[in-house]
Amino acid sequence: MVGVEIQADMADMARRSVELNGLADKIEIVHDDLKNAADVFGVGCFDVVLSNPPYLRIDRGAPSAEQELALARHEVACTLEDVTSVAGKLLKSHGRLAMVHRPARLPDLLAAMRASRLEPARLRFVQARAASPPMMVLAEAVKESKVALAVMPTLVLYGEDGGYTDEINRIYFG
Repeated sequence: MVGVEIQADMADMARRSVELNGLADKIEIVHDDLKNAADVFGVGCFDVVLSNPPYLRIDRGAPSAEQELALARHEVACTLEDVTSVAGKLLKSHGRLAMVHRPARLPDLLAAMRASRLEPARLRFVQARAASPPMMVLAEAVKESKVALAVMPTLVLYGEDGGYTDEINRIYFG
């Protein structure tokens, strides 16, 4: 497994986390710009690409004055289209891209996936509570595939009692 992080402090934090969890022999953290990944690793070399990209377009709201937060939240150094384009290059045929994003960006996300030969395969909305609107969407796409899009049942994080739902407990704790 390889993680790519543009921010030096965040890459260092990720490396320390990998080491503390005894996973240094399985996970490598690379401090680089995602847009260089195909040059660094090669084309068509990964089965899966996971991404938690910045959610906000640079023209929507003022980016934080703190560079670390601005890079994490706004598309300052990396756009949604950059992520899908790089994923399209890195993935083997029928490889999978999995992302988390905001529901308001879903049209942009689906268009960017298709523009990079990544066919949207699964969507799952995430809600804090059953009565809340979705706050996130989990999206999966398959490279060079004609798979039909499946919309999965909504993932609800918290029950009426304020604790995790049974599904979240299974995901987190087995």
